[in-house]
Amino acid sequence: MNNVTAATSPYNALVDAVLSGQDPVPTTEARDELVRELQVRKRCYPGWVSDGRMSQTDATDRVRRLAQAVGCLNELIRCESATDPQVGPDAGTLAR
Repeated sequence: MNNVTAATSPYNALVDAVLSGQDPVPTTEARDELVRELQVRKRCYPGWVSDGRMSQTDATDRVRRLAQAVGCLNELIRCESATDPQVGPDAGTLAR
């Protein structure tokens, strides 16, 4: 198994570029990724709780927070679409 630490992760520069606005991700794509992650957590967390790898409280809190993030992006997409109807929701990005 490869022991790549957070400090040497090849994704650090990618994340920095996205967060700084140098390489923005469309809002709809960001939302879709959160939805995929939410589906993974809903599938995995029950087993992790049963195995004692995670508490039920922690699992519930994490799912709730991620669901809230999806809701926030859905609202942002709705607002972007309403603000510029000729462009549509796919034109929005997280870094503006």
